[in-house]
Amino acid sequence: MLSEDKYYQKERRHLSHRLVVLIGITIFALLLSQDMLYTISLELYIISFVFVGMSILSIYHFIFIYYYPSFLIFYRKVFIILMDLSALSYLLLVLEDYGLFFFPVYIIIVIQSGLIFGIFYFYISILIASVNLSVLLWYSLYWQTHYDILITFGITTLFIPLLYLHNIIRLYQEREELFEELSASEYEINYDNLTGVANRKMYKNEISKAIENDKSFSLLFIDLDKFKAINDNYGHHIGDEVLKEVTRRLEQHIDSDDFIARLGGDEFVLITYMDRLFLPNFLDKIGYRVIGDFEVDGITLNIQLSIGVSIYPDDSKSELTLSKYADEAMYRAKNSDDKYYMFWKES
Repeated sequence: MLSEDKYYQKERRHLSHRLVVLIGITIFALLLSQDMLYTISLELYIISFVFVGMSILSIYHFIFIYYYPSFLIFYRKVFIILMDLSALSYLLLVLEDYGLFFFPVYIIIVIQSGLIFGIFYFYISILIASVNLSVLLWYSLYWQTHYDILITFGITTLFIPLLYLHNIIRLYQEREELFEELSASEYEINYDNLTGVANRKMYKNEISKAIENDKSFSLLFIDLDKFKAINDNYGHHIGDEVLKEVTRRLEQHIDSDDFIARLGGDEFVLITYMDRLFLPNFLDKIGYRVIGDFEVDGITLNIQLSIGVSIYPDDSKSELTLSKYADEAMYRAKNSDDKYYMFWKES
Protein backbone atom coordinates (compact mmCIF):
# COMPACT_ATOMS: atom_id res chain seq x y z
CA MET A 1 0.00 0.00 0.00
CA LEU A 2 2.81 2.37 0.86
CA SER A 3 4.52 1.72 -2.46
CA GLU A 4 1.32 2.26 -4.46
CA ASP A 5 0.65 5.46 -2.58
CA LYS A 6 4.18 6.71 -3.29
CA TYR A 7 3.86 6.23 -7.05
CA TYR A 8 0.45 7.87 -7.06
CA GLN A 9 1.64 10.85 -5.02
CA LYS A 10 4.65 11.30 -7.31
CA GLU A 11 2.40 11.23 -10.39
CA ARG A 12 -0.14 13.58 -8.85
CA ARG A 13 2.54 16.06 -7.74
CA HIS A 14 4.13 16.07 -11.19
CA LEU A 15 0.79 16.59 -12.95
CA SER A 16 -0.26 19.39 -10.59
CA HIS A 17 3.02 21.27 -11.26
CA ARG A 18 2.66 20.60 -14.97
CA LEU A 19 -0.90 21.90 -14.96
CA VAL A 20 0.09 25.14 -13.22
CA VAL A 21 2.90 25.75 -15.72
CA LEU A 22 0.62 24.90 -18.64
CA ILE A 23 -2.10 27.30 -17.53
CA GLY A 24 0.52 30.02 -16.96
CA ILE A 25 1.94 29.56 -20.48
CA THR A 26 -1.57 29.58 -21.95
CA ILE A 27 -2.46 32.89 -20.28
CA PHE A 28 0.89 34.41 -21.29
CA ALA A 29 0.44 33.33 -24.93
CA LEU A 30 -3.09 34.73 -25.07
CA LEU A 31 -1.98 38.07 -23.67
CA LEU A 32 1.11 38.25 -25.87
CA SER A 33 -0.86 37.54 -29.04
CA GLN A 34 -2.87 40.73 -28.51
CA ASP A 35 0.20 42.97 -28.72
CA MET A 36 2.19 41.44 -31.57
CA LEU A 37 2.15 42.15 -35.30
CA TYR A 38 -0.49 40.34 -37.33
CA THR A 39 1.93 37.92 -39.00
CA ILE A 40 3.19 36.77 -35.63
CA SER A 41 -0.02 37.13 -33.67
CA LEU A 42 -1.76 34.57 -35.94
CA GLU A 43 0.90 32.06 -35.00
CA LEU A 44 0.59 33.02 -31.35
CA TYR A 45 -3.16 32.51 -31.53
CA ILE A 46 -2.54 28.99 -32.82
CA ILE A 47 -0.10 28.40 -29.96
CA SER A 48 -2.64 29.78 -27.50
CA PHE A 49 -5.40 27.46 -28.69
CA VAL A 50 -3.07 24.47 -28.57
CA PHE A 51 -2.22 25.29 -24.97
CA VAL A 52 -5.87 25.97 -24.12
CA GLY A 53 -6.78 22.52 -25.42
CA MET A 54 -3.91 20.92 -23.50
CA SER A 55 -4.95 22.74 -20.33
CA ILE A 56 -8.55 21.53 -20.60
CA LEU A 57 -7.46 17.94 -21.27
CA SER A 58 -4.97 18.14 -18.40
CA ILE A 59 -7.62 19.38 -15.98
CA TYR A 60 -9.88 16.44 -16.86
CA HIS A 61 -6.90 14.11 -16.63
CA PHE A 62 -5.99 15.44 -13.18
CA ILE A 63 -9.60 15.04 -11.98
CA PHE A 64 -9.57 11.47 -13.30
CA ILE A 65 -6.46 10.42 -11.37
CA TYR A 66 -7.77 12.18 -8.26
CA TYR A 67 -10.94 10.09 -8.19
CA TYR A 68 -9.50 6.90 -9.73
CA PRO A 69 -5.90 6.67 -8.47
CA SER A 70 -5.55 2.94 -9.26
CA PHE A 71 -7.31 2.88 -12.63
CA LEU A 72 -5.61 2.75 -16.08
CA ILE A 73 -2.22 3.74 -14.63
CA PHE A 74 -0.17 2.74 -17.68
CA TYR A 75 -2.51 4.37 -20.21
CA ARG A 76 -2.88 7.67 -18.37
CA LYS A 77 0.91 8.09 -18.08
CA VAL A 78 1.43 7.29 -21.75
CA PHE A 79 -1.40 9.72 -22.57
CA ILE A 80 0.45 12.60 -20.87
CA ILE A 81 3.70 11.83 -22.70
CA LEU A 82 1.87 11.43 -26.01
CA MET A 83 -0.09 14.67 -25.55
CA ASP A 84 2.99 16.73 -24.69
CA LEU A 85 5.17 15.42 -27.51
CA SER A 86 2.36 15.52 -30.09
CA ALA A 87 1.44 19.11 -29.16
CA LEU A 88 5.10 20.03 -29.39
CA SER A 89 5.36 18.46 -32.85
CA TYR A 90 2.27 20.34 -33.99
CA LEU A 91 3.82 23.61 -32.87
CA LEU A 92 6.95 22.78 -34.88
CA LEU A 93 4.73 22.13 -37.89
CA VAL A 94 2.88 25.44 -37.56
CA LEU A 95 5.69 27.73 -36.47
CA GLU A 96 8.33 26.32 -38.83
CA ASP A 97 11.53 28.37 -38.26
CA TYR A 98 10.20 29.77 -34.97
CA GLY A 99 9.78 26.20 -33.84
CA LEU A 100 13.54 25.91 -33.32
CA PHE A 101 13.01 27.38 -29.85
CA PHE A 102 10.84 24.38 -28.90
CA PHE A 103 13.40 21.69 -29.75
CA PRO A 104 15.04 21.60 -26.28
CA VAL A 105 11.63 20.81 -24.76
CA TYR A 106 11.76 17.41 -26.46
CA ILE A 107 14.81 16.46 -24.42
CA ILE A 108 13.23 17.81 -21.20
CA ILE A 109 10.05 15.77 -21.69
CA VAL A 110 11.96 12.58 -22.53
CA ILE A 111 14.27 12.85 -19.51
CA GLN A 112 11.45 13.87 -17.15
CA SER A 113 9.37 10.88 -18.26
CA GLY A 114 12.12 8.60 -17.02
CA LEU A 115 12.67 10.44 -13.76
CA ILE A 116 9.01 10.87 -12.87
CA PHE A 117 7.27 7.77 -14.24
CA GLY A 118 10.10 5.25 -14.50
CA ILE A 119 12.65 3.86 -16.95
CA PHE A 120 10.01 2.02 -18.98
CA TYR A 121 8.27 5.32 -19.78
CA PHE A 122 11.63 6.82 -20.71
CA TYR A 123 11.85 4.35 -23.59
CA ILE A 124 8.23 5.00 -24.52
CA SER A 125 8.87 8.75 -24.71
CA ILE A 126 11.90 8.17 -26.97
CA LEU A 127 9.74 6.00 -29.25
CA ILE A 128 6.94 8.59 -29.40
CA ALA A 129 9.42 11.41 -30.05
CA SER A 130 11.00 9.42 -32.91
CA VAL A 131 7.62 8.75 -34.50
CA ASN A 132 6.55 12.40 -34.18
CA LEU A 133 9.76 13.73 -35.72
CA SER A 134 9.46 11.20 -38.57
CA VAL A 135 5.86 12.30 -39.25
CA LEU A 136 6.96 15.92 -39.15
CA LEU A 137 9.68 15.23 -41.70
CA TRP A 138 7.21 13.37 -43.90
CA TYR A 139 4.38 15.96 -43.96
CA SER A 140 6.03 19.37 -43.53
CA LEU A 141 7.45 20.97 -46.66
CA TYR A 142 9.42 23.40 -44.51
CA TRP A 143 11.11 20.65 -42.49
CA GLN A 144 11.69 18.60 -45.62
CA THR A 145 13.65 21.55 -46.94
CA HIS A 146 15.48 21.87 -43.59
CA TYR A 147 15.74 18.16 -43.01
CA ASP A 148 19.34 18.51 -41.84
CA ILE A 149 18.24 20.56 -38.82
CA LEU A 150 15.41 18.19 -38.00
CA ILE A 151 17.53 15.06 -38.33
CA THR A 152 20.36 16.60 -36.32
CA PHE A 153 18.05 17.53 -33.52
CA GLY A 154 16.26 14.21 -33.74
CA ILE A 155 19.56 12.42 -33.21
CA THR A 156 20.38 14.81 -30.37
CA THR A 157 16.99 14.17 -28.78
CA LEU A 158 17.61 10.44 -28.84
CA PHE A 159 21.27 10.32 -27.90
CA ILE A 160 21.53 12.95 -25.16
CA PRO A 161 18.97 11.16 -22.94
CA LEU A 162 20.60 7.81 -23.81
CA LEU A 163 24.00 9.16 -22.78
CA TYR A 164 22.48 10.13 -19.45
CA LEU A 165 20.46 6.93 -19.13
CA HIS A 166 22.97 5.45 -16.70
CA ASN A 167 22.65 8.50 -14.46
CA ILE A 168 18.86 8.44 -14.77
CA ILE A 169 18.75 4.77 -13.74
CA ARG A 170 21.14 5.40 -10.85
CA LEU A 171 19.11 8.39 -9.59
CA TYR A 172 15.89 6.42 -9.90
CA GLN A 173 17.34 3.46 -8.01
CA GLU A 174 18.68 5.74 -5.27
CA ARG A 175 15.26 7.31 -4.89
CA GLU A 176 13.64 3.87 -4.73
CA GLU A 177 16.12 2.68 -2.09
CA LEU A 178 15.64 5.85 -0.05
CA PHE A 179 11.87 5.50 -0.18
CA GLU A 180 12.06 1.85 0.86
CA GLU A 181 14.17 2.83 3.86
CA LEU A 182 11.76 5.61 4.79
CA SER A 183 8.76 3.32 4.26
CA ALA A 184 10.30 0.66 6.47
CA SER A 185 10.94 3.23 9.19
CA GLU A 186 7.39 4.59 8.86
CA TYR A 187 5.98 1.08 9.04
CA GLU A 188 7.96 0.25 12.16
CA ILE A 189 6.84 3.48 13.82
CA ASN A 190 3.12 3.11 13.01
CA TYR A 191 2.42 -0.61 12.68
CA ASP A 192 2.68 -3.70 14.83
CA ASN A 193 5.39 -6.00 13.47
CA LEU A 194 3.65 -9.21 14.48
CA THR A 195 0.07 -8.65 13.30
CA GLY A 196 0.51 -5.89 10.72
CA VAL A 197 -2.26 -3.70 12.18
CA ALA A 198 -1.72 -0.22 13.61
CA ASN A 199 0.12 0.16 16.90
CA ARG A 200 -0.54 2.31 19.98
CA LYS A 201 1.05 5.43 18.46
CA MET A 202 -1.14 5.28 15.37
CA TYR A 203 -4.19 4.55 17.52
CA LYS A 204 -3.55 7.74 19.52
CA ASN A 205 -3.47 9.74 16.28
CA GLU A 206 -6.64 8.07 15.00
CA ILE A 207 -8.75 8.65 18.10
CA SER A 208 -7.55 12.25 18.35
CA LYS A 209 -8.56 12.78 14.73
CA ALA A 210 -11.95 11.13 15.34
CA ILE A 211 -12.64 13.44 18.29
CA GLU A 212 -11.58 16.50 16.29
CA ASN A 213 -14.03 15.53 13.55
CA ASP A 214 -16.74 15.43 16.25
CA LYS A 215 -18.47 12.45 14.64
CA SER A 216 -20.10 9.76 16.73
CA PHE A 217 -18.05 6.59 17.11
CA SER A 218 -17.71 3.60 19.42
CA LEU A 219 -14.49 2.62 21.13
CA LEU A 220 -13.98 -1.10 21.72
CA PHE A 221 -11.29 -2.47 24.00
CA ILE A 222 -10.68 -6.15 23.18
CA ASP A 223 -8.73 -8.55 25.37
CA LEU A 224 -7.98 -12.26 24.87
CA ASP A 225 -9.03 -14.43 27.80
CA LYS A 226 -6.47 -16.84 29.29
CA PHE A 227 -3.81 -15.76 26.81
CA LYS A 228 -1.06 -15.95 29.43
CA ALA A 229 -1.87 -19.61 29.98
CA ILE A 230 -1.43 -20.26 26.25
CA ASN A 231 2.04 -18.69 26.32
CA ASP A 232 3.00 -20.53 29.50
CA ASN A 233 1.73 -23.95 28.39
CA TYR A 234 2.60 -23.97 24.68
CA GLY A 235 5.24 -21.26 24.21
CA HIS A 236 5.26 -17.73 22.82
CA HIS A 237 5.43 -18.90 19.22
CA ILE A 238 1.99 -20.48 19.66
CA GLY A 239 0.74 -17.32 21.36
CA ASP A 240 1.99 -15.27 18.40
CA GLU A 241 0.02 -17.48 16.01
CA VAL A 242 -3.10 -16.95 18.13
CA LEU A 243 -2.63 -13.17 17.98
CA LYS A 244 -2.23 -13.28 14.20
CA GLU A 245 -5.33 -15.46 13.84
CA VAL A 246 -7.42 -13.14 16.02
CA THR A 247 -6.24 -10.19 13.93
CA ARG A 248 -7.15 -12.01 10.71
CA ARG A 249 -10.63 -12.87 11.97
CA LEU A 250 -11.28 -9.35 13.20
CA GLU A 251 -10.12 -7.75 9.94
CA GLN A 252 -12.35 -10.05 7.90
CA HIS A 253 -15.52 -8.99 9.68
CA ILE A 254 -15.18 -5.26 10.30
CA ASP A 255 -16.25 -2.45 8.00
CA SER A 256 -13.79 -0.68 5.71
CA ASP A 257 -14.09 2.56 7.72
CA ASP A 258 -13.31 0.82 11.02
CA PHE A 259 -9.90 1.19 12.60
CA ILE A 260 -8.13 -1.63 14.42
CA ALA A 261 -4.88 -1.51 16.41
CA ARG A 262 -2.91 -3.72 18.76
CA LEU A 263 -1.98 -1.90 21.93
CA GLY A 264 0.45 -4.58 23.05
CA GLY A 265 0.33 -8.10 24.45
CA ASP A 266 -3.16 -9.50 23.91
CA GLU A 267 -4.92 -6.12 23.89
CA PHE A 268 -6.61 -4.76 20.78
CA VAL A 269 -8.67 -1.64 20.20
CA LEU A 270 -11.30 -0.99 17.57
CA ILE A 271 -12.89 2.29 16.50
CA THR A 272 -16.14 1.89 14.57
CA TYR A 273 -18.41 4.60 13.17
CA MET A 274 -21.50 2.48 12.75
CA ASP A 275 -24.78 3.64 14.23
CA ARG A 276 -25.32 2.83 17.92
CA LEU A 277 -28.48 0.93 17.00
CA PHE A 278 -26.54 -1.68 14.99
CA LEU A 279 -23.68 -2.04 17.46
CA PRO A 280 -25.09 -5.08 19.38
CA ASN A 281 -25.46 -7.01 16.10
CA PHE A 282 -21.92 -6.01 15.17
CA LEU A 283 -20.59 -7.29 18.50
CA ASP A 284 -22.55 -10.52 18.10
CA LYS A 285 -20.96 -10.97 14.67
CA ILE A 286 -17.48 -10.49 16.13
CA GLY A 287 -18.24 -13.07 18.77
CA TYR A 288 -19.60 -15.55 16.24
CA ARG A 289 -16.71 -15.11 13.80
CA VAL A 290 -13.76 -14.65 16.16
CA ILE A 291 -14.52 -16.69 19.27
CA GLY A 292 -13.98 -20.41 18.76
CA ASP A 293 -11.43 -23.13 18.18
CA PHE A 294 -8.12 -22.56 16.45
CA GLU A 295 -5.70 -25.34 15.53
CA VAL A 296 -1.98 -24.67 15.25
CA ASP A 297 0.89 -27.18 15.17
CA GLY A 298 -1.54 -29.97 16.04
CA ILE A 299 -2.79 -28.10 19.12
CA THR A 300 -6.46 -27.09 19.35
CA LEU A 301 -6.98 -23.88 21.30
CA ASN A 302 -10.17 -22.08 22.21
CA ILE A 303 -10.11 -18.33 21.50
CA GLN A 304 -12.17 -16.27 23.91
CA LEU A 305 -12.61 -12.49 23.98
CA SER A 306 -13.74 -9.83 26.42
CA ILE A 307 -14.90 -6.54 24.92
CA GLY A 308 -15.65 -3.23 26.62
CA VAL A 309 -17.45 -0.43 24.78
CA SER A 310 -17.65 3.31 25.32
CA ILE A 311 -19.35 5.73 22.95
CA TYR A 312 -18.42 9.22 21.80
CA PRO A 313 -19.95 11.67 22.61
CA ASP A 314 -22.63 9.94 24.72
CA ASP A 315 -20.26 8.64 27.38
CA SER A 316 -17.58 11.31 27.14
CA LYS A 317 -15.81 13.69 24.78
CA SER A 318 -12.45 13.07 26.39
CA GLU A 319 -10.03 10.53 24.89
CA LEU A 320 -8.71 9.64 28.33
CA THR A 321 -12.17 9.15 29.82
CA LEU A 322 -13.44 7.12 26.85
CA SER A 323 -10.44 4.81 27.17
CA LYS A 324 -10.99 4.48 30.91
CA TYR A 325 -14.67 3.63 30.46
CA ALA A 326 -13.99 1.07 27.69
CA ASP A 327 -11.28 -0.52 29.83
CA GLU A 328 -13.58 -0.76 32.87
CA ALA A 329 -16.38 -2.26 30.77
CA MET A 330 -13.96 -4.80 29.31
CA TYR A 331 -12.83 -6.02 32.75
CA ARG A 332 -16.42 -6.32 33.90
CA ALA A 333 -17.18 -8.38 30.80
CA LYS A 334 -14.17 -10.57 31.63
CA ASN A 335 -15.66 -11.26 35.04
CA SER A 336 -19.14 -11.87 33.68
CA ASP A 337 -20.42 -15.42 33.37
CA ASP A 338 -22.85 -14.87 30.51
CA LYS A 339 -21.58 -11.91 28.42
CA TYR A 340 -18.32 -11.42 26.55
CA TYR A 341 -19.02 -7.73 25.83
CA MET A 342 -20.40 -4.88 27.91
CA PHE A 343 -21.19 -1.23 27.30
CA TRP A 344 -19.83 1.17 29.91
CA LYS A 345 -23.32 2.31 30.90
CA GLU A 346 -24.29 -1.31 31.52
CA SER A 347 -21.37 -1.90 33.87
